[in-house]
Amino acid sequence: KGIRFCAECDNMLDAKEYKIDEDKHLIFGWAYKTHDENGRVIIDKQGDFIRPETLEVSAYDYVLKSRQGDVLHLQEPVATLVESMVFTPEKIAQMGLPETTPRGWWVGFKVHDETVWKARNALRMFSIGGRGVRKSVELGDDE
Repeated sequence: KGIRFCAECDNMLDAKEYKIDEDKHLIFGWAYKTHDENGRVIIDKQGDFIRPETLEVSAYDYVLKSRQGDVLHLQEPVATLVESMVFTPEKIAQMGLPETTPRGWWVGFKVHDETVWKARNALRMFSIGGRGVRKSVELGDDE
């Protein structure tokens, strides 16, 4: 399990939303979105999706047990997680955010490796890694 910095990762979404703090070597963005601004399920590049409740449990497990980020799935830590928020409909409502707020996992990392920091413009995506069971399902109108 983990989060990687990638240029193009097979299980990633088209990641255009990110924030960088140059002075502090911090980078923030969506590790994974489950639903778009219109509430539709987002299918990743492998044709998969993760249910929000599964993503939330996995995110908490990662925060408790790892918090390390690597590059291109090489499993050599180059960054440490400093921010993590799984946006669910309940949390979005409780926080008073617009219903159009995407659902998913927003993360922030402190990049410790200078080579990776210099390559940040090429590594514009996060990729989550883990294990799961792939099931064939039909999406309903409410998903």
